[in-house]
Amino acid sequence: MRRSSDPPRLQAARLVRRAVPAVLLILLSFLCAGSAFAGDLSFPLNARDPLRGSDASVDGGSAATHMVFFATWCPPCRDELPQVRELSDRWSGRGYKLLLVAVSTRQTEAKLKEFAERKDPPGTLLFDRDNKVGAACGVQDVPTHLVVDGQGNIVLRADGFGPEVEQAVERLVRGRN
Repeated sequence: MRRSSDPPRLQAARLVRRAVPAVLLILLSFLCAGSAFAGDLSFPLNARDPLRGSDASVDGGSAATHMVFFATWCPPCRDELPQVRELSDRWSGRGYKLLLVAVSTRQTEAKLKEFAERKDPPGTLLFDRDNKVGAACGVQDVPTHLVVDGQGNIVLRADGFGPEVEQAVERLVRGRN
């Protein structure tokens, strides 16, 4: 209840107290809306294989599919490739699939092919030339790591490589969701 005789600070404090639950509810709805991408992906997703110069279909099916959205011009993306390679070396052949998905910003198939020849990146290199794969996955920035289970559920989304990525992959590969 607002009383005109109350000092302005007290009136403001009451307003904030009443507004906090509404603001929290709005924030929660945004978080839940963002988690729409934390559910199922609709496989297959279509990308381009820059090494073969042909279209490629991205599907699930592996116990753990690790999708890394990156750009060759992005220093953090390039810096984490050795760690991504180590993870790939550790779990390849055991139900783990690594997809390096290059975003289209400031990249071409020719640049990606040159990058692959110079750097020999781990996993399967794909080019999201029309940004449909990134949009389907809710990717807005690079690097973005998604760990996807065999049913297409995104079990982890991370803004960079870290222990949580390794742990999510290990849980899925070892069958402990």
